[in-house]
Amino acid sequence: MKTNFVTEPAESSRINEDTIFCDNVNHVYAIFDGATSLSGFKDKNGYSGGYIAANIAKQMCKDFRGKTDTDLLNLLLTVNSELKKQMITNSIDINNKTELWSTTAAIVKIQDGWVNWAQISDSIILMIYKNRTYKTFGEKRNHDQGLMLLLKDLKHRPVDNAKEVIMKYVFDLRNRSNIDYGFLNGEPEATKFIAHGKVKLSELSDIVLFSDGLIPLVNDPEFDPQYDEFITIYKQSGVKGVKDWIRNLENSDPDCNSFIRNKAHDDISIIGIVLNS
Repeated sequence: MKTNFVTEPAESSRINEDTIFCDNVNHVYAIFDGATSLSGFKDKNGYSGGYIAANIAKQMCKDFRGKTDTDLLNLLLTVNSELKKQMITNSIDINNKTELWSTTAAIVKIQDGWVNWAQISDSIILMIYKNRTYKTFGEKRNHDQGLMLLLKDLKHRPVDNAKEVIMKYVFDLRNRSNIDYGFLNGEPEATKFIAHGKVKLSELSDIVLFSDGLIPLVNDPEFDPQYDEFITIYKQSGVKGVKDWIRNLENSDPDCNSFIRNKAHDDISIIGIVLNS
């Protein structure tokens, strides 16, 4: 088994709200992508709520390291409970969704011939099978799709108050978290949005975990991303190749006209696990 990873912020001067966890001894791998608190919260060190949430999750993976009976669902539930506890300690209004410290999660544990996995929101687990098929484990409906469609509409029919329209949608969307889509953010309702399961290790050639900054770009947000080119590049050039591919596409479209998105660059994180044949 061989693992490689890349993680970098959207811009060199920006704090990376993604974090990764790689434990090659116990074969546990995870990506957490923090979602910035819309209240603009920063702690005394200048860290956002999203950064704090993702790093709390990472620390809890470290705390569980080596516990062979650890169930990934229970691990994520424990992370969710810890987030609530930490927010209360820091006087965060836990009844205001826009203030909550929030993070996605994608985690796998390889043990006894199985790949156990758990996931919430739009960090993705991509499993590549030996028969050259693949399957993604993640959010079945992109919760940002409505925002992308709004941005597309505003490009074709501009309005004077576009920023206000967009921010209203963003706040409304965050207020639908753990109602329409999931986040780990201390709310007990997150439980129903945590997907989990297991796959036979012998069927797989590779496992790739990545944050939404590496979801393949699409020209029209009406359509779902396709992973064939992603997998081809990954097989040829590894995780760095995938990162460079996405960054080159972003750089070729700084105004987000060809690939509709809400920012020119996003934080990106990817872990590639090449399994023994």
